[in-house]
Amino acid sequence: MPELDRDKSTASFTFYVDPGRRAYVRKINISGNAKTRDEVIRREFRQLEGAWYDGTRIDRSKVRVRRLGYFEDINIETPPVPGSSDQVDIDVTVTEKSTGNLLAGVGYSSSEGVVLSASISQQNIFGSGNALSLAVNTSRFNRTYSGTYYEPYSTVDGISRTSELYYKTLDPTGLAISQYSSQTAGAAMGWGVPVTESDTINYSLRFEQTKLTLFSDSPPVYVNFVKDFGFVSNAFIGTIGWSRDTRDDILYPTKGRLQSVVLETGFPVGDLAYYKVSYLHSWYYPIYGDFTANLRANVGWADGLNEKPLPFFKAFYAGGVGSVRGYENSSLGPRDIFGNTLGGRRLIVGNAEVYYPILKGEKAVRASVFVDAGQIWGNGSQPENESFRYSGGVGVAWSSPIGPLKFSYAIPLNAKEGDRQQRFQFSAGTTF
Repeated sequence: MPELDRDKSTASFTFYVDPGRRAYVRKINISGNAKTRDEVIRREFRQLEGAWYDGTRIDRSKVRVRRLGYFEDINIETPPVPGSSDQVDIDVTVTEKSTGNLLAGVGYSSSEGVVLSASISQQNIFGSGNALSLAVNTSRFNRTYSGTYYEPYSTVDGISRTSELYYKTLDPTGLAISQYSSQTAGAAMGWGVPVTESDTINYSLRFEQTKLTLFSDSPPVYVNFVKDFGFVSNAFIGTIGWSRDTRDDILYPTKGRLQSVVLETGFPVGDLAYYKVSYLHSWYYPIYGDFTANLRANVGWADGLNEKPLPFFKAFYAGGVGSVRGYENSSLGPRDIFGNTLGGRRLIVGNAEVYYPILKGEKAVRASVFVDAGQIWGNGSQPENESFRYSGGVGVAWSSPIGPLKFSYAIPLNAKEGDRQQRFQFSAGTTF
């Protein structure tokens, strides 16, 4: 109610508020989940039964359920309770999709030829929300056998746990990296502790045993390392990190950020003593209509501890898919006298990519254009090889009925003499 004072040219206002009744949520009803257990969906809800209705919490709950990756569609309605003026129900209807994958990857390069890999995984085993995966990589130069079991809710408070066993062999004859072979067996246990809605503290303990074999063309730095530490080394490795994930979707994000900082340390109680610090920042932003931009930066620094050198098989490498496309995998950085890369202590990689769904209103088929840049730095003794490399290209990703298909073609923009190029790459898979 306004009150005017014309002599003083002022006005005052009195507001009378007639409060209505606050609405409460009576029940949360879930339907459409033939395989996924109710509790897997309910534990992601931030709106609780019996609590005041909160639209922000309901929206956040929908985002968290979508990010599980188990459903093609999620619909939430809030019908009023018959005969009540201050109660509503929340009806959640989900459409499930296949969460198991049998994947086959195919790559091609001038040096490696065709490279094959395969994995089998179930992201929602028995509808529990837990994930189990078995992976095998059977390329000519390396083989990896790994098994991982992930429990997103190992405790009712949402602490996750990851158990992992793996065995890796590397025989890089013909690859771009300096020559050696290794056999690594390891086991790890990790935990993730949520501290806010989007922040998590992660830590893990790992044991690795590595057996090395050198060749006549192995660089002197490798020979000296074996003289000091032997052909077999045992390492007790600890990691601790922080991550923040505000993306609106795991598979097809259109906005939000993913950030992480990880410190890895080889404890002096083992044969190896070193540290590696890495930071990842991936930002998604809707720029116009269905166009989504993704800016990604990955930096890292590593060195030895207790006057011990950084193990050469723990060095950073760059080049290839997930790094600087257009250059062969792990081919960037300082090189030995044979032209093979040694890896380095510093990593800088940046990617800029724009996605667009080819089919209107369907995110399953997306085309992209990208620009990549990266550098591996050793000790600064090879400025030409340790300088930045750039590339640009196009890609297509399709979540087809037979599984995910990805194609990319990249052109190096400032390749130097001796650089190994890999322009075309694709992968295919099957969903069950």
